[in-house]
Amino acid sequence: MMYAELHEYLLLHQELPLPGLGLFQVKRHPALIDFPNKKIEGPGYSVQWLEGQTGYTDGLWSWIATNSNISDHEAKHRLEKFIFHFKKNIENGDTIYWSGIGKIRKGSGRAFDFTS
Repeated sequence: MMYAELHEYLLLHQELPLPGLGLFQVKRHPALIDFPNKKIEGPGYSVQWLEGQTGYTDGLWSWIATNSNISDHEAKHRLEKFIFHFKKNIENGDTIYWSGIGKIRKGSGRAFDFTS
């Protein structure tokens, strides 16, 4: 499917909108200094899921189209098909292990339970 392509888009743009579902965002965490123990931890990154929020999707379609050498219309269709199957798998109780992003499954009271 499109997991690798969408993961690349997330890394490049720091967010990945999935229309009708929500938005993945990359959050940067600052470096930490622990003076008493003389330790420094470098900055880090984590992925957050913002259910129900959707960012700007035209850029995503254009990016998919350019990377796959297809039309914007075909890119939109491929993304909609991916989202349909993604949502269907979650609703059927499947757990999706998305490399580099996290684990997504059906949550209690929410559409998704996301673990980075």
